[in-house]
Amino acid sequence: CNGKVEVTWASYNDTSSAAHQATVGAVLARRSQDETGFMLQLPRRWIAGDWPPGRRSLLQLPGTHWYEFPALFGEVIQVELFLTKDPTVVQLLVRFASCDGAQAIYELLSDRYLYNPKTSDKDDTHPVSCGIGRYEDMRLELECIRHVALPAAPTESARPAQAAGRPAFSGTHG
Repeated sequence: CNGKVEVTWASYNDTSSAAHQATVGAVLARRSQDETGFMLQLPRRWIAGDWPPGRRSLLQLPGTHWYEFPALFGEVIQVELFLTKDPTVVQLLVRFASCDGAQAIYELLSDRYLYNPKTSDKDDTHPVSCGIGRYEDMRLELECIRHVALPAAPTESARPAQAAGRPAFSGTHG
């Protein structure tokens, strides 16, 4: 290529535009004050260390990266990482003290990309896929995902049955 690259620009989404802010604002205006839950998809490679055998979720403690990140947006009550059907991603589930935290992080991240500067890949980005809703409903949905390949454990218990119905949250995909 002699150092030349040809690019065709198909489309873009200006997430700093007034139109985007109005769209996200309209979504948030329809949300209930009871919705203190926030869910964010993350690449599995961004989670340090090995996943403990037989565990579906990992509680994140104050001082850890994935606890402190959502705490930038509001007071956090609980943060957990959950395995999903897709082994390349995990779900970060956050319970905020009020809907203000969930709405603030949703507003800032919607339709954007996350970048991880700590990985060896210099362009390690991931499109944001996130949602807000009632924390209890979101957690139940994540606990009831079937066919998740759990890390091997000496004694593995039966997996819970899948929850019926549609997701109890709204979200975006980047």
